[in-house]
Amino acid sequence: MADQVWVDTDRMSVVSPQVEELARKTQGARSGLVEAVSRLADAAGNDAAGQAFKASHDPVRDQVVGAMHDFVQITNGMLTGIGTMVRGYVQTEENNTVPKTFDAPAPETSSHPKPPSRP
Repeated sequence: MADQVWVDTDRMSVVSPQVEELARKTQGARSGLVEAVSRLADAAGNDAAGQAFKASHDPVRDQVVGAMHDFVQITNGMLTGIGTMVRGYVQTEENNTVPKTFDAPAPETSSHPKPPSRP
């Protein structure tokens, strides 16, 4: 039916560990990059050439490291959002499932008055 919505929360839940692993790998890559470029900057030295190298490469390094940090934050936000959606869909499904707990009254025991008979 066109007026029904169905969400496979089990399949959505499978994505969470994959996104979490992606965030963990990105954080690891970011840490490795920060260490590598820090060693590179230290190796440039403090003379004029080293200072020129740092001046041209540090801003680019900071942009790359910042972008990777942002990517980790966005990925973690996706992970939180997926979890929130799954919990919301599960709760909605639970709220909309009405168990049959009563039997409809038989017509002769109805509490509604019968219309008067016509002669």
